[in-house]
Amino acid sequence: GESFVKEYGLDGYMVGRGILTNPWFFSGREDISEGERLDTLRKHLEIFESVYGDSKSFNTQKKYIKAYIGGFDGASKLREDLMKANTLEEIKMIINENGK
Repeated sequence: GESFVKEYGLDGYMVGRGILTNPWFFSGREDISEGERLDTLRKHLEIFESVYGDSKSFNTQKKYIKAYIGGFDGASKLREDLMKANTLEEIKMIINENGK
């Protein structure tokens, strides 16, 4: 990070698409709870829906499901179920059905 920039006289550094696999990268935290992951996914999709409504396909957001849903027991199955959803309401229903 910052020490690398100073040591080599760089103007800055860039984080690539890998940030999509860890949205908490800049927090320095590694132990993100299942609840926080699910809440963040919900909030992300609620923002998408409030900004774009029906003007953009909901399917464009499915790539984020993999970023948010992982690192806990049952994540693989939950992710598989969530990928079948086509609306925010379906996402919420699937999360609720899984007792989250």
